[in-house]
Amino acid sequence: MPVMTVEATQILLVEDDDSVRRSLAEFLEDHALPSTAVETLAEARQALEHRAPPVCLLDMNLPDGSGIDLLSEIARRRLPMRVIVMTAYPVRPLVPDFAMRHLSAWMTKPVAPEQLLTEVRTALLRGPPVP
Repeated sequence: MPVMTVEATQILLVEDDDSVRRSLAEFLEDHALPSTAVETLAEARQALEHRAPPVCLLDMNLPDGSGIDLLSEIARRRLPMRVIVMTAYPVRPLVPDFAMRHLSAWMTKPVAPEQLLTEVRTALLRGPPVP
């Protein structure tokens, strides 16, 4: 099993819409928050095999599943990261209780960039959830 490290400033951006993913990655970079941008659950899982960034920006509807699945995996693995959900659906689906400590914010798309930046900074300040 590979050794996992915690990356201090890298953000995991999981978004299947190419233009949204690119613009958010660029926006984060412009604010000194580099990201690893992926478009599927499989790519997100692969990214988390070696590195647990402090924050994950997570779309709910992905081509290969639901963001709730990834949020649940993050919680089950007790990864030291906060999750900010970005979704087109204003109704929050059932998030398992055990995963709630990782959920930092729930944002409805279209996400206002400045509000997203505030949520990311807040999540970084809060630090990892207590196991």
